[in-house]
Amino acid sequence: MSQKKVFFSNKRSENLCGILGKPKSKSTKVIVMCHGLLSNKESKIYLILENLLNEKGISIFRFDFSGHGESEGKFEDTTISGMADDILSSIDFLKKEGYKKIGVLGSSFNGSSIILAATKTKNIDTLILKSPVIDCGRSARLIAKRNGLTAEDWKKKGFVNHIGSAGTKPLNYTFLKDAENINIFKLIKKVKSPIFIVYGNADEVVSMDEMKRATNLIKESQMKIVRGANHLYTNPDHFKEAVTLIYEYITKNF
Repeated sequence: MSQKKVFFSNKRSENLCGILGKPKSKSTKVIVMCHGLLSNKESKIYLILENLLNEKGISIFRFDFSGHGESEGKFEDTTISGMADDILSSIDFLKKEGYKKIGVLGSSFNGSSIILAATKTKNIDTLILKSPVIDCGRSARLIAKRNGLTAEDWKKKGFVNHIGSAGTKPLNYTFLKDAENINIFKLIKKVKSPIFIVYGNADEVVSMDEMKRATNLIKESQMKIVRGANHLYTNPDHFKEAVTLIYEYITKNF
């Protein structure tokens, strides 16, 4: 197995940084790993999956979104639409690298950005979503609520503070404005590729009702429930179960 740090441009002419993890044997299959807000390409779950999937002959590409990690851009300018564009740019890069089959894995708001990206390209062969945000506007407003603010407060102030694994940073109102204009229930019906979802039934961000409604709209989907898991899978047993489910899906279906 080998790793190579690479840089590629997004549609906003920003340089994004990624790590391409390759198995020993030549591979034409790759999984794109999409980290969450205020996280980065070193996310624990993706490092674990990289090692496991490389052993099965599958390459891994984990990259930093604009405004995160080693990539250019400002975090406060992050939007779901912008992250979707970054995903599309990563896919363009991987196609030039010679990869024929591409899967995309992400969680929370990046579940939304992956779905949005999948409606704009035919080059995503499968979507693997861990607790994806479905009602984007509702989940975005929860960010304001955690700050003791309303959506109107966010608009007047111009930003709110978002807490993530990499610390706390301001997030502009454009994030909420963009989120409220994205209808995942409408978009998900347009996705042609298989979708695999892992969901914790104690999720405090994404409700079971919206998840069931979304999966009923998907032509080809599987959903596995991790009993008792919250949105971040903070219980080690729940985390391990989620990793196992994702690993098994990829190795059996990709």
